[in-house]
Formats: sequence, structure tokens, C-alpha cells
Amino acid sequence: MSTYRQSAAQRDGLRPDQHVRHISAIALEPLRQRGIRMLLIDFDNTLIASREQRPSAAVLAWLEQVRQMGMEAVVFSNNRSARVHRVASELRLRCFPGVGKPSVAAYRKVLAACGQTPATAVAVGDQVFRDIWGANRSGLHSILVEPLDRREFLPIRLLRPIERLVLASLRDRRLREVG
Repeated sequence: MSTYRQSAAQRDGLRPDQHVRHISAIALEPLRQRGIRMLLIDFDNTLIASREQRPSAAVLAWLEQVRQMGMEAVVFSNNRSARVHRVASELRLRCFPGVGKPSVAAYRKVLAACGQTPATAVAVGDQVFRDIWGANRSGLHSILVEPLDRREFLPIRLLRPIERLVLASLRDRRLREVG
């Protein structure tokens, strides 16, 4: 039997299981009660603003709550820069840079390296086409956060309007299904 679940988000592919404004708004207790032990967290614009050298006080406090609840936060990023390594090291977080999201193989590799399964981990990120799509295809609970910084690299800036259209379409379709 596979440990990869088939969720509504997987069927929709791009629909996050949760959508919050900021990473610090993620309620940790419900996740812990569901058996979540690890959070795979995107780096740029999720954990830290793109041009910042240190996460905000709200993020630092939230990471401390993660630790206090017995969960592990792990940096899971396509970014390979020295900045990713340095910040993760300063925060005492395991770091998996240059992973190649949205590849399912990337999620499986990191889960295996950390001794976790899709049932015991969640993925948190700011990009629908990388973070959410990859997490959903990998059977993880997916949490979309609003980007911390509007200043982004050109390819990501070009995708943002498409992401907004996709999310609006998913919301509209869900309203029609319910109503």
C-alpha cells in the first residue's frame, strides 16, 4: 500500500490544502494532532524576503513554536546560493537547496533523507506552480503563503498573474460545487 494519499488537492493539482497570508499564521497544533512531524519550507519569499539577510521576528518566533511542539522545520528550496546555507545554518535548520521543485522525486528524496512520509510532513511555499503543485503530486498537505516581497526574479514575476487566475478559478469552481 502506498503512503502517498489521493487528496482533493491532488485531483485539482494546483489547489493548496490551506492558504494563509504569512507563514506565522499557520496553526501548528492541528498539524501536530494529525501526526505532522516535519514542515518542508520554501526559502525565498516564504521563510525570508528575497533580499533580506535574516527572517522577520514573526518568522523566528513561529520557528521556535515549531521546535517547542516537537516538529522539525526543513529548508526545501530550488535556490542554491550561499545565502540559503548561511541562513539555514544560523537558524539551525536542515537545508536541502537546489532540489528541483516541482519534481516528485525531489520531495521523495528529502522525505526519505529525513525519515518521513507524506503523511507526516507538510509543504509550505509561496508559488503555486512549484511548491503547491509539487507537494500535491507528492501526496503532501500543501500550504500556500503570500509572498513576502513583491520584488522577484523575472520568471517568477511573469508567473504571478497566471497563478492569480488559477487560484481565482479554483475558488470559483469550489463555490459552484458547494452552492
